[in-house]
Formats: sequence, structure tokens, C-alpha cells
Amino acid sequence: MDDKVDRKVRATLFLSEDRRENIRNSGLSLEEFFNRVMDRYEYYSLDKWEEGSFWINQYRVGLFMSETINYCFSQFEDRKLYEAGQEMGRMARVSLRYEEGEVIKQASTQHILDDLNKLFGWGYFTAENDRIVMTNPIFSSPYFIYGFLEGLLRIKLNIVESFSSRIMFDIQKEADTIPQSEKALIDLIYRFQLDLEEAKTIDEVARITVTSISKVIVFNQIGFGVIEDSAFRFLYTLPKDAALPHDWTLSLDETGVTWRMVKIGRTSFEMENRETLDGSPENTELPLIRTELMVPIKNHGEIVAFLHVQSNRLNPFRYREHRLLETLAMYITNTLYRLESDK
Repeated sequence: MDDKVDRKVRATLFLSEDRRENIRNSGLSLEEFFNRVMDRYEYYSLDKWEEGSFWINQYRVGLFMSETINYCFSQFEDRKLYEAGQEMGRMARVSLRYEEGEVIKQASTQHILDDLNKLFGWGYFTAENDRIVMTNPIFSSPYFIYGFLEGLLRIKLNIVESFSSRIMFDIQKEADTIPQSEKALIDLIYRFQLDLEEAKTIDEVARITVTSISKVIVFNQIGFGVIEDSAFRFLYTLPKDAALPHDWTLSLDETGVTWRMVKIGRTSFEMENRETLDGSPENTELPLIRTELMVPIKNHGEIVAFLHVQSNRLNPFRYREHRLLETLAMYITNTLYRLESDK
């Protein structure tokens, strides 16, 4: 005697009026559509999981809790997450068939975002004018999705805000950036090396460095600072009326981005709303500083100086700017060795 008992299951499917209209236009009755949904549910959620290998089209699929994903992401620097996102976004263009070989298919930003909403389950994407909004994001860090959208949509973005319930990006316009070809950057680095060879003091190094950076990076303030015991000061800044005057000596407290750079020994990046530099006197006439990028300069393995770039825009510095400043810092280190040996 069969012990199995047939059971009736009641399932309810809620459909918007637009979805109902789309079903009617497809030639299916609501009953036929409902049966297809239930068949798909049984196949993908009951049968295939038991085989230990779950595939949708040609892609193998697995499930991870959002906490697991976010823990894994927390082990990587923001820059690495951004780079990984860019690469996955470029791969997604191919897998979603927006790009096949040399052929790039025309699709609106909202059309591509609609596909993300249907297929990925990372959150809900909408395009509003020159802005992309992601609500209910699965990721706690915005940097992976930041790179992913740039790679997928072939556009440049700025992070406007990032909260647990919403991430907002502005689509960059050409006027917002200083276009620089790879050849132009190579030429700048070459000239920078030549200028450093003529420098006789660290003050000259500071002036050459800040002037060079100002030619290729959109900024509000740029500074070349030195670390002295438990404090730091700036040797050269631009613009001349910047909020980083040369005669300030600021304490390395345990909360600022400068202290964090010294502690971790590598490039430090911070986005937040504040009106003054760590430890600086308040000045309500200063522009709102929303992003800071600090790149250490080492001598004999110790941080002795740093490059400091500020902007009143939220996250205008991308991987290119990070790499450029770190490359300049490497050449400055070599120059400091030379100046030390010349004494």
C-alpha cells in the first residue's frame, strides 16, 4: 500500500494590471500562465537543488546569504572591489548579449537595469535623468556595484550617497572630467621624473609634485605634507588660499584619515561630510570637503611624507587617480633617497 497521501495545495499569484495585459498579449490564458509558473517553481526550487548542481541556461547558480557575501567583501580594499565589479560588469555585457564580438547592441540604460532587476536580485535599479538609484541593495559596500555598473553600462559614475536602503550614483558628463589619454599620463610621469632630478630640497619636491598633480586631477585642494613625530604639516598646497596653510602643524589624533594612513601604511580613502580638515580650525567659509585621498611616501620603510587631495564632490577619484598618485609617490621615495645621500 502506498503511504503517500495526495494533498491539495492552494497557491495565490498576485499580478499587476500591466503584467496581466502582457500575459494577454502573449496569447496565454491566465490559467496557462499560472501552470507554467508552478512548473518552473517545482523544477528550479525542488527538483534541481537535489542534484547538487543547479543551472540556469549555461550558468551554474548557487545561493549565499547576504551576510556571507558582505563578510567576504569586507576582506578586500574598496579599490579591489571596484576593479572586480568592473570586470564582472564587462563580462555581464557579453553574457546578457549587449556585446557580441565587435558588435555593441543599442540598449537604453533603463532597459539594461530592468534586466538586472529580473535576473540578479541584488536590489532594485532605476534610472532618473542623469542618476541611477539602487534601492534595497544586498551589498553593504557600494564599490562593487559601482564598478559593475560602469563596466556593464560603459559609463562613468560618481557615488552621491550610500545607505543600507539606497545607493545613488550620478552619471558623469564629459565636462565633469579632465580627459587624459594614456600617452598624456606617460608624458606627465616622464616630465615629473625629469623635474625631480633637478630638485635640491624636499620643499622643491613638494612644489613640483603638487603642480604636476594639479594638471591631471580635478580637485579643491592638494597638499604635500610631512610627518614629524606625532604631528604633520604641509610644505606646499594648491590653491594658495586653500584650507591647508603651510604654517599649520596638526596633531596625528586617532580619528583622522591622516592617522589611519600612517597606521595602515598604505593609501587611505575617505568619504564623508565635513567642513574642515582633521584638527584644523573651523572656517565656515571653506567649501564642504566630501572626499579625501591620502597616499603615503616612504623612506627606509617608514612614512615620512604624504600626498593629500581633497574634493567637495563625493568620490571623484577613481582607480586611475589612485594609481597615478601611488606611482608619483614611488618616484618621490627615490628622490628622497638621493637627497639624503647628497648631504
